[in-house]
Amino acid sequence: MSAYHEAMNEPGAVESGLNSEEVAILEFERIHWGSPPNKESAVRERFGLSLARYYQRLYAVCEKPEAL
Repeated sequence: MSAYHEAMNEPGAVESGLNSEEVAILEFERIHWGSPPNKESAVRERFGLSLARYYQRLYAVCEKPEAL
């Protein structure tokens, strides 16, 4: 099972008011903030998203009060 799929099953997702994918995106960004050279490949490997789509989802999650 991939790290992404493991994060999808985290119990904290229900408690935070965010779904597990949103929690996984926030945790990934917390660890990989900025633009390291391999971030794009890490995003593709973990979430199956382009970097642009990842940032769209990240910004949408950050707009939610529960993300704080």
